[in-house]
Amino acid sequence: MKKGRVSLNIDVSNSFENLTTVGPGTALGESCLVKDSKRLLNAIIISEDAEFYVISQDNIFDIFDSHPKIKMVMFEALAELYNDYNSKLFSAYKASGGFFNLSRVYLKEN
Repeated sequence: MKKGRVSLNIDVSNSFENLTTVGPGTALGESCLVKDSKRLLNAIIISEDAEFYVISQDNIFDIFDSHPKIKMVMFEALAELYNDYNSKLFSAYKASGGFFNLSRVYLKEN
């Protein structure tokens, strides 16, 4: 993200729950690094204006195919990001006294 502020949120029971607000220097849309992934978050511009650097998923995969070291670095960063998210999720879950059955996250869908 080059300029502006964006609210990242999820739709819960027809209402948006704000997860965080991000600004310049933040990368958005990391789920596009995984083929056939679905968007998990909504990104809503909350500043007067915003500017983004956009790279299409096709271009990202072309770069990965021609530069395996870039792919490796990107996926290491993605793994660190998801590990951080999981760590925070588990801490919040423990602090809330387990408000839902966390094992549902790990069940495989048929």
